[in-house]
Amino acid sequence: MQITKRVASVAASGLMITAAALGSGAGPVSAAPSVSFHNSPDPNGTTVYAYINGEFAGDGKWYKDPTDTRKGDTVCAEDGTGDGYYIRAELAVGLSANTNHDTAPAVHCNTQNLPEGHTFHMRVCVVKGEAICSRWYSVTA
Repeated sequence: MQITKRVASVAASGLMITAAALGSGAGPVSAAPSVSFHNSPDPNGTTVYAYINGEFAGDGKWYKDPTDTRKGDTVCAEDGTGDGYYIRAELAVGLSANTNHDTAPAVHCNTQNLPEGHTFHMRVCVVKGEAICSRWYSVTA
């Protein structure tokens, strides 16, 4: 009876959430991963590398010039590790590629012919539940 009065008193004082959290038996909260990105432009496009806790996770690539295997402007996502994250590379105009549901290592590309000489914006995201994305990088077609 005394404990019931104490719980009611705690609830009335607005401290019930603290008491519930202390008594819930929940384990420690895991730390969020440290995600970083590195942009590496070259004459034919751009690669944005993604790192999780300092380890290579994957990358997104932009190819501006067609080749025998790519007949238009191409964006690719590459997942380099089986860490549970997938990679998404996207252009602000709606062209994107991702490795969701693929077993790493995996690469997925999508192609669209974009107007030559125009500047577009690309970013790369690592995704596991919520996406953690790079800043937007300028790329040209």
